[in-house]
Amino acid sequence: MIRVIAGGKHNSWVESAVAEYQKRLQKPYAFTFEFMEEEKLLKKLQNWPFSGRDFVILCDERGQMLSS
Repeated sequence: MIRVIAGGKHNSWVESAVAEYQKRLQKPYAFTFEFMEEEKLLKKLQNWPFSGRDFVILCDERGQMLSS
């Protein structure tokens, strides 16, 4: 399962892009995308029960840009 949780502000084009990716990824994967306020996301991450099987990627606009 792929679960994306995004914090902060977003525009309507982001919701359209997410809907398209959900449609494309739905067949091979279980895929969910959730928007939430940044403060709520930070609280959730602090109490998240990560298991050894979870793969977590945290993106931050202040971080290093990586190419694909």
